[in-house]
Amino acid sequence: MTLRCLRPLLSLLLVLSAVVQAEPHAAVGASVEVNVPLNPRYAGKSGVASLVDGELATKGYGGGLALGFEGLDVEITIQLDEPIQVRAIAADFVQVTEPAVYLPVSVDFAVSENGTNFHTIATVKPTATEQDKGPLHERIQVTDLDMKAKAVRIRVANGGTVPPDHRAPQALRWTFISEVLVNPGDKPKSVWDAVRSYEFGASRTCLTRVENMLRTTQGEEREAVLGTLREILADEAATTDAKRFACAMFGLHGGAVDVPGLAVVLANRDLLEPAASALASLGTPEAEKALLAALPGSNAQGTLVNALAQFQSPATVQVLAALLPDPKLGQLAARALSTIGGTAVVKALAGQLADVKAAPRRQWLSEALLAGADDAELTAAVRTAALRSVMAQGTPATRLAGAGALLRHQADPAALAKVLEAAQSPKASQRTQAATLLGELVQRRGIEALGAGFEALPVGARCALIRREEDQAWLIAHVAAPDTQVRQTVVRRLGECGNGQAVTVLCARLAGADKAEGKALVEALAGLRGEKVAASLMATASKANPVARPFLTGVFCRREQTAAGALVLSWTRDGSVPGRDGWRALADIAGPELLAPLTTELARKPEDRKRIGKALLAAAKRVDDPKAGQPLAKRFAAARDAAEREILVQALGAMGDRQTLRKALSDADLEVRLAAARG
Repeated sequence: MTLRCLRPLLSLLLVLSAVVQAEPHAAVGASVEVNVPLNPRYAGKSGVASLVDGELATKGYGGGLALGFEGLDVEITIQLDEPIQVRAIAADFVQVTEPAVYLPVSVDFAVSENGTNFHTIATVKPTATEQDKGPLHERIQVTDLDMKAKAVRIRVANGGTVPPDHRAPQALRWTFISEVLVNPGDKPKSVWDAVRSYEFGASRTCLTRVENMLRTTQGEEREAVLGTLREILADEAATTDAKRFACAMFGLHGGAVDVPGLAVVLANRDLLEPAASALASLGTPEAEKALLAALPGSNAQGTLVNALAQFQSPATVQVLAALLPDPKLGQLAARALSTIGGTAVVKALAGQLADVKAAPRRQWLSEALLAGADDAELTAAVRTAALRSVMAQGTPATRLAGAGALLRHQADPAALAKVLEAAQSPKASQRTQAATLLGELVQRRGIEALGAGFEALPVGARCALIRREEDQAWLIAHVAAPDTQVRQTVVRRLGECGNGQAVTVLCARLAGADKAEGKALVEALAGLRGEKVAASLMATASKANPVARPFLTGVFCRREQTAAGALVLSWTRDGSVPGRDGWRALADIAGPELLAPLTTELARKPEDRKRIGKALLAAAKRVDDPKAGQPLAKRFAAARDAAEREILVQALGAMGDRQTLRKALSDADLEVRLAAARG
């Protein structure tokens, strides 16, 4: 190969093999966003992060040191970890014209104080021209600034196609960007420097990075992160908010080795809460000892008491129980003990409740005892004694709650009597609370659990409980309750949860029902579910009293029970169901077996022609065999007038028997043919 041939190849290799030059600046490692997709061939060593890695390309654009964009204007946004004083913003570009790599036409520089709202501070053009073939690098920058910024943004104008004198005049320009710099020459602030100086309200980027380190690392690497956090906790120069963050991380990721450091800062009022929370989260015996040791002389004992609620040792229970008489800490101690639970806790709370007369103290003590008695590990005897203590010593509200809690675990006549008594109280709050407790009891054990007390309840309370009852046998037994409101509520509930077993008793009620009760019975019968409901309804309806037949017609109509069509037709014929109601129902449920009878009725009752016609049309639509329309065709020939023929034609059309329909229409007058066309 001749030197003449090698020269272009060597030139290309020089362009592609960029030389690395390191240069620090304030944005190294910052978050970067680019508004266009990266070109896979020139996406840098680490994607958009290559723009702020502190490594600049010189004498070329290869090696992953620069990002390349073909024919696109590019917008690059850099979010700094925290607001800084900006003196200069710069961007490094490459130009090699032969492969269509050009400097941008211009670069807009913008800054933002809050990281969201930007304002442009300058637009700068390159000094090199398009005639400079390169390879060359140019830093386009704006200097002599004095402004605070949380983010910077540059907009790079690509220029579109190459100049017309280029060897490929239709080619798109390439823009290669090596680095975007903020305050070139400044040493970048490390993530740990940012954490040490963190103040609440500032950017959490540095904290988020540490959180991610702890989530994604293991072993020695994670221990190194925790070690730095321990240094921050002990560092007098670190901010209080930085130390609060360290405490939170120890609570999530720390261990026994972090307890001594956390114990030390318990003496710091500003750090006591996060340190106590971290120790509670660690939950180790060492953490418990640290909290107990700090409690006596602390100025924030309440915080420590709350933290001790996470521990269950006898030592903690003993210390908290001793605080129950304390006027300032007693309520917090009671709440903490109720969280701990256990026999010793319940006995301590019950003993304290027995000695207290002041209503406010009885209130929170009995509330704590109620919560403690809910511990599943208690024996039945201990729980019962605790709840009876609340029923005897608590406030009116907690006494009632104690009775309800006891009924949740066992049948107790005294507790039930207290709740039933409260259900009839003149106080609305007592009635409401009792109604809730009785509802829960009925949901679990049914109304039978209330015994004779159910009948003593007000009507509204009984109805509310019936709406929760799911025992069909109980509901059937009470379908004839003397009170109208109760009776109708039972009926409606049967409709919601009943099955075929309820049909007979509900139908029996129809014979003597007034309009309101009849409506409720119809809704209930229509709502019954189960395989045997339809058959049971048919069997019962076939023997139904004439008074019940209109109601049953409504039931069949609501259930769309086509099998009942013949029965409803017979009732309509004999007048036990008013014609208007019967024909309307048949318009919903008439089946193909009624084609012939309905055709007969159409001829027999011209005064009901429109209603019968709708029923006939419904039956015709349900016909599977198109040839089943012969009765209609015969009647068509003998029809009295055009109105009757029009109805028959519509029915034939609905059946799809075109041959019969055409034959019928051949002798029909114009009005009937038009009606057929409309149908």
